[in-house]
Amino acid sequence: MRICLKNMAGPDLVKCTVYAEVPPHVEYGLTEAEESLNPLLVALKNWEETYTIILRETRAVNPGNET
Repeated sequence: MRICLKNMAGPDLVKCTVYAEVPPHVEYGLTEAEESLNPLLVALKNWEETYTIILRETRAVNPGNET
């Protein structure tokens, strides 16, 4: 995970704060740009949950309809 976060660290991705301590201490967080995506991600999650319920209900009423 550390390697993945390190690769994403940058001005527009993940902010990385390194503390001069022994043992090394590093904190990762979201940048403002990423935080601005949160409402969209929540909306997408809500859509997926709703669509999953509708799809299950449709399949329960029409078994064999897998679209």
